[in-house]
Amino acid sequence: MADFSFLPTLTTSDVDRAAQLIQLGYGPSTSTTTPEDLKRLQQELFEMQRRPEAWGLVIPLLNHEDPNVQFFGAHTAQVKVARDWDAFPRENAEQLRDLLVQLTAHSIAIGRGNFILRKLFVAIASLAIKLVPGHPSRWPGWILSCVQAFSEQGGSAERIHQFLVIVAEEVGTADLLGASKVQMQQSLRDAIPLVVQAITSSVNRSVSISQFQSALLTLQAWMTIFPSSDLLPFIPILIGLLDPSDDNEAIFIAASDTLQEILSKSPLSDGAATKTLTEPLLVWLDSVGSSIIAQTLDVNEVSHSLSKLLVALGDHSALYIAANISSSIPGGCDAGFARATTVLLPLVFCH
Repeated sequence: MADFSFLPTLTTSDVDRAAQLIQLGYGPSTSTTTPEDLKRLQQELFEMQRRPEAWGLVIPLLNHEDPNVQFFGAHTAQVKVARDWDAFPRENAEQLRDLLVQLTAHSIAIGRGNFILRKLFVAIASLAIKLVPGHPSRWPGWILSCVQAFSEQGGSAERIHQFLVIVAEEVGTADLLGASKVQMQQSLRDAIPLVVQAITSSVNRSVSISQFQSALLTLQAWMTIFPSSDLLPFIPILIGLLDPSDDNEAIFIAASDTLQEILSKSPLSDGAATKTLTEPLLVWLDSVGSSIIAQTLDVNEVSHSLSKLLVALGDHSALYIAANISSSIPGGCDAGFARATTVLLPLVFCH
């Protein structure tokens, strides 16, 4: 365990009181607590968290047996970094960095709940936003170092994907300006090879559905960061997963959702990549998608997802489809191409 002697030490009674306030203010007993008492309890907890020595709550609360208390330990770390960073001793910043990564890796190893791990991931991203900018950076290669630490403690691919999603979200919405913003964005770009590898290894039918879905959520979160060249290889993989004969509808829906995001929000949006995105989807629509439409008697999740994909494709490729309604595509698919574009024309002009 990293050295944590730099953190303030609270008395046992202070820690016990904090845990009691959490359990009274946020536990099952809140259903019998009056609104006035609940407000008082939460205010006392808030005031305790604001104190400079509240850093000393993080470890004992994370080690508590109650998951609600554990969550508040993670939440305290995130709040102190985000709100009270200016008061934290600069000479201890790297020690805090190492401690927070180790606490998170340990929480992964012992199977802490998703809601606790997510808050710890947010805390790490918040700390990176403070430490990465600057010359020299106090946290170079932070994404890779975190992933390595989590993996060494047995972190699953699904946990790594959850972390990567939160990294993209938190950095993407951070209130940064000038050189700090540029440096944080570069830290994301530096991690692209790692992220691409993580997604690629999880986007196949040999992994669990939850890992597959988490990988596609990572792709969705990172697609605005990826250059087009890193997105293009995923397109045939995703189209290949649009298989209505697959026993698990979740695969079809996750692949469809991701293609919709690529069509609307990625560097390939606004009509780009017609040869590698539009035309392959039109071929799929003629050979597979049209059969889904023909066989659908009632609206189900697959047909609804297909409808959204068609709308996204119509929005993305409106000009191309209108200009090529009577054209052919390479490979002798003239008739199929025409049928597919005919299906989309009402969406192009009426959506």
